[in-house]
Amino acid sequence: MIAQLFNFAVVVLVLWFFALKPLLKKMEERSLAIEKGLKQAKESAEKLEQAEAQKKAVLQEARQQAKQILEEMEKNAAQERQQLLESAKQEAGRLLQEGQKQLQAEKAQMIKQAKQEVASLVALSTQKILGQTVSQQIDVDLIQKSLGEAEKELKKKK
Repeated sequence: MIAQLFNFAVVVLVLWFFALKPLLKKMEERSLAIEKGLKQAKESAEKLEQAEAQKKAVLQEARQQAKQILEEMEKNAAQERQQLLESAKQEAGRLLQEGQKQLQAEKAQMIKQAKQEVASLVALSTQKILGQTVSQQIDVDLIQKSLGEAEKELKKKK
C-alpha cells in the first residue's frame, strides 16, 4: 500500500509538472489574451463612439457656419439691392432735373428768339406802314409796347 501511495504520488507529481502545470500556464495565457482582446475591443468601441460624436459636432458646426454665411450673404445682397435702388433713384432724379433745366433754358432761348423776331417784324411793319423810318427811340418804344402786349396775351392763354 505504501508502494501504491508512492506510485500514486509520483504519477501525480509527473502529471503536475508535465501536464497540469503547462496546461494551467496555457489557460492563464489564453485568459490574459482574451481579456486583452476584450479590453481593446471596448477601447475601440469607445473611440468609435467618440469619433461619431466628434463627427456629429463638426457637421453641426459646419451647418451652423453655412447657415450663418448664407444669412450674411442674403443680408449683404439686400443691402446692395437697396443701395442700387437708391443710386438709380438719385440718377433718375438728377437726369430729370437736368432735363427740366435744359427744357427751361431752351424755352427761354425760344422766347428770346421769338421776341427778337417779333421786334424785327414790328419794326418792319411800322416802317412799311409809315413809309419811312421813325426815330430810333420811337422804334424801341413801339417794340417794347408790342412785346409787353404779346407777353400779356401769352400769359392769358396759359
